[in-house]
Amino acid sequence: MKRNWEIIVDLLQQFEDRPASATQVEWWPRVEGAGTDEVREHLVLANDAGLVNYEFQPGRGRRLSYSRLTNAGHDFLDAMRTPSRRQKMIEWAESIGKALTVELVLASLRSLSD
Repeated sequence: MKRNWEIIVDLLQQFEDRPASATQVEWWPRVEGAGTDEVREHLVLANDAGLVNYEFQPGRGRRLSYSRLTNAGHDFLDAMRTPSRRQKMIEWAESIGKALTVELVLASLRSLSD
């Protein structure tokens, strides 16, 4: 599976849209065009990068029982919010031919104009 920035942004937006009182409610994010395993893997990637915190609900299948967007997640989402900025970042990454870390993506997006 390749990392897909659009899926990560979609997931972060879902975390952001949840009311603070809903952090303890079981739920599972859905991303159009992505299967459950792909969503799960991108949740793991977002968690590894420190963008989200969540806990899987044991014995309940694919359910999150606690979830929140971190400060770093808010910063990343703010930088990636517009499709034109995301496209510029993706084109830049392809032009240099290297894998990008979340930190490098965030730094490059901060330097872009809309």
